[in-house]
Amino acid sequence: MDSIASFTIEFRIYTPEGELKIIKCTIESTFNTEDKVMILQGVDQDVTAQKIFERELVKHERLKAIGEMSSSIAHDFNNSLQAMVGNMEVIKLQKELSDSTQIGLQNIESIISDIAGRVVALQKFGNIAYADSSVELIDFNELIENSLKQTRPLWKDKKEKEGWSITIQSDFKEIPRIRCNRGELKAAVYNLIKNSIEAMPEGGNLSIKTGVKKAGIFATFTDSGVGMTEVNKEKVFEPFFSTKGFELGRGLGMSGAYRIINRHQGDIRVLSSEVGKGTTFEIIFPFVKQEVAQPMVINQSKSNDSLNVLWVDDDLIITKLVDTLVKSIGHKITVANSGKMGLKHLESNPCDIVFTDLGMPEMNGWELIDAIRKKFGDAIKIIVVTGWEVEESVKKEKGIDIVLQKPFSLEMLKKVFSNI
Repeated sequence: MDSIASFTIEFRIYTPEGELKIIKCTIESTFNTEDKVMILQGVDQDVTAQKIFERELVKHERLKAIGEMSSSIAHDFNNSLQAMVGNMEVIKLQKELSDSTQIGLQNIESIISDIAGRVVALQKFGNIAYADSSVELIDFNELIENSLKQTRPLWKDKKEKEGWSITIQSDFKEIPRIRCNRGELKAAVYNLIKNSIEAMPEGGNLSIKTGVKKAGIFATFTDSGVGMTEVNKEKVFEPFFSTKGFELGRGLGMSGAYRIINRHQGDIRVLSSEVGKGTTFEIIFPFVKQEVAQPMVINQSKSNDSLNVLWVDDDLIITKLVDTLVKSIGHKITVANSGKMGLKHLESNPCDIVFTDLGMPEMNGWELIDAIRKKFGDAIKIIVVTGWEVEESVKKEKGIDIVLQKPFSLEMLKKVFSNI
């Protein structure tokens, strides 16, 4: 009796046009009673599309898992940032602070703002549907100056410890504001400065200029470092490309800067580079319509009234801090560290406004909002306190009056009360 054995192999081929194809070959061998091959037949099948789909599906699932993890991390970051901001605002309430203390607090506030922007980027990672509404008109010159201060340990302290010196020269012209996410752009500028410093292992000069040209608002970063070959100039913005070795980096800094700047409709390029003489990078952002800031009109009759406030958040540090901040504005506040505690308080106490976090155990913020609207209707104003953007359709559906983004300052809190 004849027997049949089959096996499958996959191989890759290139078409005459240079297109890669993945071929699946199924082969059947028919043997006679003496185990000799009598018939050998096979079928070739082009499975390129199937393999691409499978690969993309795996990539999607991995990205989804990373996105869920980054969402959780971002939530924790926002709570930590809020605790920092809250403590800073409590300190600022103290009278007769020294000039050096005030400058220090301003620096901390700037750093926290940068981190908050990077948390936004972390939230968007793996979530392409995330709508970023945290862009703003910013002073590019000021942002670069702040980046230089924050990178001082790299170009000043560390280099001097190694016996080398880097001189920073800046020539900032008066330029219009650009529309960007502050934290993301500062990360890009940081990587540019870091890249220039690493290109000058024995010290040198870094010159930064800003100005306006026909194409838009520009900034150039010129170092007197090792320079690049033509090949490296073409690859400098590619992920994982690096000429510095694994110890200094993994080739993600410049590719990250490239993605950030392009995401904000800007452009970054190697303006010039010569081996042994240095490199100049140029960033260009398009002109944007400048918005005229409207003075905030505060309804004095409302702001002078003392309101009954319930603040619901499972973070004990945050509720302790907001207790001080709300009272400093002149309102009465009760804090609850769970949705159930907050709902129980509302059953026997008058309340004008409820501030609630969203991510809480047992009863989350959404469930608390639904319970309040079901029991009290529109009699109570509801403010959602979160690090995420809440879409207008969701606000309308849930009956949310205002969304207060974490981390928030005392000034932002005052604006919320003025708009009630």
